[in-house]
Amino acid sequence: MNVFEQNKDFYNRPFRLSPDQLQDPVKVLRDFFIDFHLYESRALLADWLQAALTTPNSQFAEAAERNAIALFAEKLEELLEAVSIIIQPAKK
Repeated sequence: MNVFEQNKDFYNRPFRLSPDQLQDPVKVLRDFFIDFHLYESRALLADWLQAALTTPNSQFAEAAERNAIALFAEKLEELLEAVSIIIQPAKK
């Protein structure tokens, strides 16, 4: 069991955001895409996934565990796409 599962109540809420970021979470999304463009985010995610699934690692030894991380990566990529659309300035 990892630290996140051992402390579910703590980790199931925002703890890294500053008070200003909690007041304006959309700014956090915009700042993310200033630092990482969508294509860069996809590349990093693909690299992480490949490393996790191709490196000897007991955490992903079972097929179900590998499937779970692949699904998480797919859903995270969908989230990144949705956020990139949400934060775009409205087109007139």
